Amino acid sequence: MNIENEIADTARLLQFPEKKENKPDSKTVSKTERLSEKLKTLCEKREKAFTAQSAAEKRTKEIDEQINKIRAELHNDEIRDFDNFCKTKNLTVKVIIDFMTALTEKMTLPEAAALLDIRLEDGGNKRE
Repeated sequence: MNIENEIADTARLLQFPEKKENKPDSKTVSKTERLSEKLKTLCEKREKAFTAQSAAEKRTKEIDEQINKIRAELHNDEIRDFDNFCKTKNLTVKVIIDFMTALTEKMTLPEAAALLDIRLEDGGNKRE
């Protein structure tokens, strides 16, 4: 009976590797399925992120357009004020440009402002 037991043990040992070989196949299938599912999920997340990014870019573009519109309006107001100033002082824009060019060749605007006791703020001026 010892021989029969050894044969049975040997048969079990021989069958054991076959089972191990089958397990990697089943693990590979489940691993493949898991990876496929993960890939699908990631693709869906990417699509959602792309959609959100597109919406954000569109909204940013709309905001930029509004900003540029307001800047243009402010600039037009400044030009209108400058034009009115020229009319009231009987000056032309060319005369003022020539004067500013000559002035800035001799000194900087802050230096000129200091000589006249004028404080420059944010590109404008205010008398103290």
